[in-house]
Amino acid sequence: MSTPKAERARAANGDGISSEPTAPAVRSRGLARMVGALRAEGSFMLAVVVIGLVKLIASSPEIGEVGHFGPLTEVLLVLIFGVVVYAAIGVVGHAELLAEKYGEPYGTLILTLAAVTVEVVMLTTMVLHLENNPTLARDTIFATVMILVNGLIGLSLLIGGMRYGEQRYNVKSSKAFLTMLFALTGLALILPDAVTPAQEPRLEVFLVFASILLYGFFLHVQTRKHTHFFVFDGSPKEHGSPEHASGAGSRSEISGAYHATMLVATIIALSVLVEYLSIALDDTMDVLHFPAQIPALVVAIIVASPESLAAIRAAVHNDMQRTFNIALGSALSTVALTIPAVLVISFIVGRGVILGLTPVQGSLMIISLLVASITEADGSTSALEGMVQLVLFGSFVVMVLA
Repeated sequence: MSTPKAERARAANGDGISSEPTAPAVRSRGLARMVGALRAEGSFMLAVVVIGLVKLIASSPEIGEVGHFGPLTEVLLVLIFGVVVYAAIGVVGHAELLAEKYGEPYGTLILTLAAVTVEVVMLTTMVLHLENNPTLARDTIFATVMILVNGLIGLSLLIGGMRYGEQRYNVKSSKAFLTMLFALTGLALILPDAVTPAQEPRLEVFLVFASILLYGFFLHVQTRKHTHFFVFDGSPKEHGSPEHASGAGSRSEISGAYHATMLVATIIALSVLVEYLSIALDDTMDVLHFPAQIPALVVAIIVASPESLAAIRAAVHNDMQRTFNIALGSALSTVALTIPAVLVISFIVGRGVILGLTPVQGSLMIISLLVASITEADGSTSALEGMVQLVLFGSFVVMVLA
């Protein structure tokens, strides 16, 4: 026989149904949270699974020598390449959320350092595991600039121009980006061909400090002194922002410690995958006789992939300002930060680096930056300008595959 107090409690809880969650309900909610977390970290989880799979294949006595993949080499090359691209996108995703949480100027710095760290990790890993290739860093930086300045911007201008006719942006931003690119590519990639062997060590030391100094001052201008250079009043709001894209709430709801931890963990997993990628790529090149610049092109594609979708999406939404900020900003950080890092690492590991571009590469670099300066000099774009830059990108591809 129930007491009046018990009856009132049952009534308050809905006709005798307890408001306390049952043990199965608690376990179900916990499982749902775990599944949601695994889905959110799909790039990291897939990277870990592939690392385990490749280790298993490499250690199998049926395959052959440990570290090589026998008849599965080409299949694993494609698989690992795709997973590395996915992992790089995951790194940028965590960096974007950290940038959203901490705001400027830290946001730009976090995004830049994350992207450059991925590139430096890949270059260092491939330099240490491939045969000595002193031009790998140079070819990678060159390929990355060509992909971003000609391929990505050209495709964005073509798509945006076909859809909107003309797209506008703040010309002061493109002027700042291209001035920096001209100066740094000239000093780091063209001038080394003109100096004597005795002058080369002094130039390399100067490049390390000059690149960091110039880029640091550029960040100060971009995030503090002249932020209005990199904003266009007519740009659409909301789309493409980290918060909007990720579904995250306010800054306070973004866990800085969690995303920083996962960013570092994903970079570590990526570095392990790149080691296997370099082995598979080296073996494949020996068998299929790929051109010597293919490893650099592979690294450049991986580096440029995470930001490319965001840049093209911005052009589709008539936000050419964001497209330029992403593409030209990524190209600038590649030149300004990767070169000092590569020079320092080459000194530590005792491997020489050749920075000077070949005559063909140097000519294409100068033509590309000149065309970009003309194309992006009046605050508006068109599909014709995009087609011109895509033709230049096509000449780069032909040059690599020739």
